[in-house]
Amino acid sequence: MDWSRELFCNKSRVGICLLPEKQDNAFQENLSVNLPGTANMTARPLVSVLMPTWRTPVEFVRQAIESVLQQEYDNLELMIVEDPSDQQATDLVQSFNDERIRYHLNGIRTSLVAQRNLALEMSRGDLIAKADADDIYASDRLMKQVQEFEKRPELDVLGGQIEIIDANGNTIGQRHYPLTHKEILRLYPIQNPFAHPTVCFRRELYEQHGGYLAEFPVAHDYAFLSMLARRGATLGNLPDVLTQYRLHPYSIKSTRLKDTIRATLNVKRKYWSQQIRSTARMRYWAENLMLYAPASAVYYSFQLLEYQRQKKMVHQ
Repeated sequence: MDWSRELFCNKSRVGICLLPEKQDNAFQENLSVNLPGTANMTARPLVSVLMPTWRTPVEFVRQAIESVLQQEYDNLELMIVEDPSDQQATDLVQSFNDERIRYHLNGIRTSLVAQRNLALEMSRGDLIAKADADDIYASDRLMKQVQEFEKRPELDVLGGQIEIIDANGNTIGQRHYPLTHKEILRLYPIQNPFAHPTVCFRRELYEQHGGYLAEFPVAHDYAFLSMLARRGATLGNLPDVLTQYRLHPYSIKSTRLKDTIRATLNVKRKYWSQQIRSTARMRYWAENLMLYAPASAVYYSFQLLEYQRQKKMVHQ
């Protein structure tokens, strides 16, 4: 038996699944919770929704899970991979009692990249939908994305627009992203042209190119989608708001903004150095300067750059 893939124990509701020593220590001594009905699920779902979490406030996780389970398109599986912490969502996840949930609790702290890749490995869907545990998803998100993939067989990656909310769920703004493949490629050297919590992609991309890159523990979404774009993936964004993107004190951009900027620059150097021109070059050097500024100034400057980009795109 390949214990590296035996992610759920069948003899009891809760069990310990041990991986052999030759496996990465990050995945050893994992606790896996098998929700009612999951072990007997035989139908291969069309959409796998991947949701990693670590130290996310439980109320945010609850809202995120509810928004996935209440999708109009319900032929899905929700893959939740959690690292251990003092704010574990195990009891919350079990309380949903929904056979579409597959939950995996790692035995030790790993990384967001490792969590996403484990969720990818566990997934069975033909389409892979990205989700964060602190966001809220429009009830028609998956329906619209599935319909677009069915209508456009050449399409590989599909995102959408986001509404920004605060910790209390109040709307504080929107971000608008380019719609067409050509517009998306044009924006890549400047900034990530996708809102990652809206992204859905075909499983074949993962099977052909692999998962998220360990060399980019921060900005891994920008790196992953840049890799796919450089390898010829066909890209698109829907004009619809698909996700309420939550900004709060625990989010990565609030706690590791300089790390995010530094990683973003590394992605640009690896994938887009030949395409950095005019506006892209101005932003590139502005981001470099941010690394030497006080944290408060960095946050303000980052928000200003975001606002200018969004303002310009709204008026196109």
